[in-house]
Amino acid sequence: MIIKVRFHSSNTTSQTASNEVFQVDVNPNDDLATLKTIITLRYSDLDPELIDLMYQGKVLKSEMKCIAIKDELNADVIEVRSAKRSSCCNIM
Repeated sequence: MIIKVRFHSSNTTSQTASNEVFQVDVNPNDDLATLKTIITLRYSDLDPELIDLMYQGKVLKSEMKCIAIKDELNADVIEVRSAKRSSCCNIM
């Protein structure tokens, strides 16, 4: 199954990722956590724990199956953006 992906232009920490749409080939029964891992294998400066997959401004849950992107959301392209995670502590 082919999923089209684009990095959110203003909110990605990757130095190598561009804003162009690219395709990822995944098993339809894989979850989005697996898709995130596949995406980050393409870009060595990304961590799957530090990105979110989004569609129409909403963060997609990692437990969602890839097939749901096409069947339920009818999504053409999903976006990758840096996850907004709060840190537990600051070191100074």
